[in-house]
Amino acid sequence: MSPAPQPTLHTLAVERTSTIFSRLVRENTGPEVEVRNIVRGLKDRSFGMLMVMFAVPNAVIPGISFILGAPIILFALQIVWGRKTPWLPEFMLKRRLSQELFQAITRRVSKFLVWTERWLKPRWVWMSGRIGQAVLGVYLAFTAIVLMAPIPWGNALPAFSIAFISIGLIEKDGAAISIGVLLGLAGAAFVTIFGGGFIYLVLRFLGLA
Repeated sequence: MSPAPQPTLHTLAVERTSTIFSRLVRENTGPEVEVRNIVRGLKDRSFGMLMVMFAVPNAVIPGISFILGAPIILFALQIVWGRKTPWLPEFMLKRRLSQELFQAITRRVSKFLVWTERWLKPRWVWMSGRIGQAVLGVYLAFTAIVLMAPIPWGNALPAFSIAFISIGLIEKDGAAISIGVLLGLAGAAFVTIFGGGFIYLVLRFLGLA
């Protein structure tokens, strides 16, 4: 009986992103999960995986944009600078998520990944090249700032924008990146209009407009 074939570098390289997230969940079963463990578990894959992990939950779980939004800005700027491995300051790495919140986050991220992986494929790869990544890094940082704006229902579009751009960078899929860019523009427009309208109403109420 011949021995079972050993995994090759190619096999490991094409491991699906959703599989990596499933392993991350299995490895973190304590009552609380440090952000450090999330970064350590995903950093060898790409900045994109970390940004998907930090972005998607903001679309469906209220009140976490300040916890997960700031790291996205730092990751995006590191992409612009051409950094190869993700870095976060110690105070961000020490933040803890309850196991309940961690499970809620990973459950939603896994659903997003399984859904997108059905149609993702390399195309328009120039968008994920070095220059494209630098431009998208700036755009991702801007979108993360929009994501953190305290506007009701304003998190969903920026969150999915970041997620689609990030998964597009991972899979070198320019179509996914384009969808993400459009969602980001729509999210910025929504936040601007909604926020501007709210400020105007407050000023009218105070007799200042």
